[in-house]
Amino acid sequence: MIRVLPAGLLVIAAAGIVMPQANASISAAATRSRTTTLCRYAQHITAIGRLGAQFIVRNDNFGDQRECLSNRNDWSNFTVTKSAAHTRGIEPVAYPNIFLGCSWDICSPRSGLPSQVGRLRSLVTSWYTVQPAVGRWSVSYDIWFNRTDRVFGQDDGAEIMIWLNARRLGPDRGPIVVLDHVRWHLTHWITGRDGTRWNYLQFRRVRPTDAVRQLSVQPFIRLAEHDRLLSKRWWLTGVEAGFEIWSGGVGLATKSFWARAWSG
Repeated sequence: MIRVLPAGLLVIAAAGIVMPQANASISAAATRSRTTTLCRYAQHITAIGRLGAQFIVRNDNFGDQRECLSNRNDWSNFTVTKSAAHTRGIEPVAYPNIFLGCSWDICSPRSGLPSQVGRLRSLVTSWYTVQPAVGRWSVSYDIWFNRTDRVFGQDDGAEIMIWLNARRLGPDRGPIVVLDHVRWHLTHWITGRDGTRWNYLQFRRVRPTDAVRQLSVQPFIRLAEHDRLLSKRWWLTGVEAGFEIWSGGVGLATKSFWARAWSG
């Protein structure tokens, strides 16, 4: 990825005002890149996205099987470069992700979250991915809601997962709902961990994709409210985008991510 120089420098170079030595320096600076590697459990960095928005890239390899991510230039991207994931169970063993808001005591700067659901006016996100043809995984948003506005521990309200694609996880036979002209299989149940229970909703795209642009999350939230699985009094805490990994996963990548929540 090329680091973009200030616009003024590019204009001066094009006009021929910069001496050849300076042009060479600019070219070298433009092609340099810096790679950050995340291999420890829950290791994370702050990354910059479009319009200066800030997100968290996190290596969430909770299954204790080695996994490494790489990030380039502190921008809103990451690639799974190493993965020892291998399970036949129903639950994944890793969810490397990038997120807006708060998750397990980590918050992205100036996200505006948590936000009470009833005050949420808009929640929009774009996500561009790379999906290799090996492994067993899903490409999924994980959107969390808590009954209070706390930012630590396990959320206890609802979890909305939006699956853009999945590999070797079998067909989804859930009923189909149409949101913004796109068809989704919808399934939901009550799940839990360590004594905490919450409502789980999974929307799985009927026609898989590797990218979404300006996806509005509001229709998913409204449907959950309509089915009484989510309350306006609860709090949206975080919007995560990542890869649930059961096995393999090397090469899964986020090319870019952006999300923004407006409340009023």
